[in-house]
Amino acid sequence: MNVQYFNFHHHKKELSGGIYNLVMDEPPAQRWFSAGIHPMEITENWQQKFEEINRKVLSSRCIAIGECGLDSRAAAPHSLQDEVFLKHLELAESLRKPLIIHCVRRHQDLIRLCGNAQVPLIVHGFNKKSETARALLGAGFYLSFGAELLRSVSLQEIFREISPDSFFLETDDTEIEIEEIYSKAAEIKQVTMSQINKQIFENLAKLKDE
Repeated sequence: MNVQYFNFHHHKKELSGGIYNLVMDEPPAQRWFSAGIHPMEITENWQQKFEEINRKVLSSRCIAIGECGLDSRAAAPHSLQDEVFLKHLELAESLRKPLIIHCVRRHQDLIRLCGNAQVPLIVHGFNKKSETARALLGAGFYLSFGAELLRSVSLQEIFREISPDSFFLETDDTEIEIEEIYSKAAEIKQVTMSQINKQIFENLAKLKDE
């Protein structure tokens, strides 16, 4: 029997067993997905895009809002990024769905904006320093780790220390297979891939209960 490893955030519509990151296409049949406006894609007509997202996330197959977030490299001013992000947070809270977050060099702003959040918050593709990890975890965020876990020694140290009930694994937009990331995660934690998979499904169940 083939084991299906859950891929928390990916961009391949044909994959099953994970959360497909919907951009502006239609939701894939019989697949879980999330939907949101990436901070690098915020334009002056973002409200029109957001109305479309509001329609799509009503599907029972939409299990999270996002990715959305804050990025210091984006063309949109920080104030506009904040406004769009808070709209996503409001939407997530109204539907009681988790929020998948993209954040680059604006983590303190993120923690401030989410101070009263009423839904689970997951920073995807985490690849920052231990101080940032501690700040996010201390504020109640989950962290999702991707391909960088395969090569970054400092990130591996963070993952080694993270509480088992606070992480997910993903491929994002890379060509790497999710099994490779699970294998590295198991090696770092000194457990089996099956144990990592079981833990992640337990964490998913916890998201639904929060």
